[in-house]
Amino acid sequence: MAKKQAKKPNPKVKKMTAKEQSAQFIKTAREMEVDETGKRFEMMFSKIVPAKIKD
Repeated sequence: MAKKQAKKPNPKVKKMTAKEQSAQFIKTAREMEVDETGKRFEMMFSKIVPAKIKD
């Protein structure tokens, strides 16, 4: 009889505070040289965030 494998616990993800999330967003925007028009931001955002699937 085969033994059941023990389930591995999911790694705990630290939830960021609003201040931490804001700081990370600003840092990332500066690194990507996002301009005020938002064109580059939209391009980079679409690469990071998957498109919503319509049901």
